[in-house]
Amino acid sequence: MGIQLPADQMLAAILAASAFVNPFSPYIPGVYHGMLVGSIYLVTRYDLEALLALSIVMHGVLLVFWFGLGIWGLKSLNLKFSEFRQQISTGIQQMRSEKDSGATM
Repeated sequence: MGIQLPADQMLAAILAASAFVNPFSPYIPGVYHGMLVGSIYLVTRYDLEALLALSIVMHGVLLVFWFGLGIWGLKSLNLKFSEFRQQISTGIQQMRSEKDSGATM
């Protein structure tokens, strides 16, 4: 990325970003990028274009990491994604039928 900062400033920037960025915000791309760029910029005052590129790369890395954890979890449970999706569908249908039967009482 070409970001040339001392190690202490980079550590401070990463800690600030970790404190401000919601762990689930990679699934809300604009919010994630804005919060990450803003929090690192407040600490480092570095070039915004480089920080935006960094946030896009980190977004990709996080998504690969989370999907990897999901695949690992499914494999450890000996489940295929289609079976897992079917279990979730069945659970949702049961919850809806319980809700509908409770509402008619």
